[in-house]
Amino acid sequence: MRNVLIAVALAGLAGGCREAAAPNPVRPTTPETELRDLGEMFQLFAQENRRPPKNLADLGTISPEPPPGYLAAEEGRIVVLWGGAFTTGAGKSAVMAYEKDAPNRGGFVLLQDGTVKQMNAAEFQAAPKAK
Repeated sequence: MRNVLIAVALAGLAGGCREAAAPNPVRPTTPETELRDLGEMFQLFAQENRRPPKNLADLGTISPEPPPGYLAAEEGRIVVLWGGAFTTGAGKSAVMAYEKDAPNRGGFVLLQDGTVKQMNAAEFQAAPKAK
């Protein structure tokens, strides 16, 4: 009987020693955060290469692990107007990238000064676009 009690006690201790694997925290992504990611990548690429990126492959050289903004552009959820350069300071700034539905429904946009803002469809249509 004593051996049974010891075995039960040891089994209880062994079960309590296990640590549950911590879930891998995932940063929630939204079109706004994806556009911020893209803006940071645009800026880094321009600083390192002294020119704006010409395509998604250019941005792919920045990080071995693509951030959500890169993936959103790759999947077509974000539309990028390639070739536009970042401007310094806030002010009148052209749209560099936007949610794919922004022209019809409005949505978040990335401006050349790095600002991410929400526009309705009319504002988007009237906004200057990067070239």
